[in-house]
Amino acid sequence: MAAHSAPGNKIKVALVGCGGRGKADLKNFLAACKILGLTCEVVALADAFEGAVKDASEKFNGADDRCHVGFDAYHKVAGSDAEYVLLVTPPIFRPLHLEAMLNAGKNVFVEKPVAVDAPGCRKVIELGEVAKSKGLGISAGMQCRHAAKYLKNKALVDAGAIGETTEVNPEQIAKDKKGKPSCRRLNLTDGSKKPLGEWNQMRIVANGSGIEVFVNGTLVNKGWNSSVTEGAICLQAEKANIQFRNIRIKE
Repeated sequence: MAAHSAPGNKIKVALVGCGGRGKADLKNFLAACKILGLTCEVVALADAFEGAVKDASEKFNGADDRCHVGFDAYHKVAGSDAEYVLLVTPPIFRPLHLEAMLNAGKNVFVEKPVAVDAPGCRKVIELGEVAKSKGLGISAGMQCRHAAKYLKNKALVDAGAIGETTEVNPEQIAKDKKGKPSCRRLNLTDGSKKPLGEWNQMRIVANGSGIEVFVNGTLVNKGWNSSVTEGAICLQAEKANIQFRNIRIKE
């Protein structure tokens, strides 16, 4: 976005796919514009279903003449004066919609996945070259890669805030003489956690190249023949607010 617009400019955006994800992505786009000092106008909303368009229109103050319904509604978006288009329909339509928007000279955000089969993926790769030739931008939704808090933490790690790091490739699984995996992971977490708001007890047992993880007394993960047998201790939480207390280390 910043490459095509200067602070203080007004930009125009459209959304194709007005479901929950589409509305969330448009909300994030508008928030990013505010951070960058840009004024943004929603000039078109499109979806196969009228109810979805109506709901998005109410949330983003879309006028009736900017709301388009039907499986061919994306043509209306391509013909609009939008500079940026968010494609957030079911992914089977992504290559078709992406081609139409690039042909119309739009910069495009494509939600993941970008396609559902090999021909679709090859088409998107081909369209990437088309975008380059036209000086247009394509951005994909890549697991919060652009989120400010993730970028901040990555910068801190790179600066040495947590000391030396060790990289482990989960695909490099130890194998026995017959070439079969000789380590195992169990993910038996159903029913082991307590209700939200209550404290859980986690016990991690590391013994040489083996490890066992217990939650409230239940074995939820086990592995052996690890390629890493020493190093730092990391407490990980994936996309959730979590608190730790009473951390004890025993030999």
